Amino acid sequence: MQTKSKIWTVIFSILYPFITVFGFLFTAILAVFSWISNIIVWILKKIKSS
Repeated sequence: MQTKSKIWTVIFSILYPFITVFGFLFTAILAVFSWISNIIVWILKKIKSS
């Protein structure tokens, strides 16, 4: 069991930067889509109130 734990620790240490970058990119993409959605809603409200 000790060997599996060491192997997992090494794999996780190697993959951690990739996991972190993926998490950051995913969050950034969600933020961009949220911003676009807010702009579209703002435009539609302006059109509707005109």
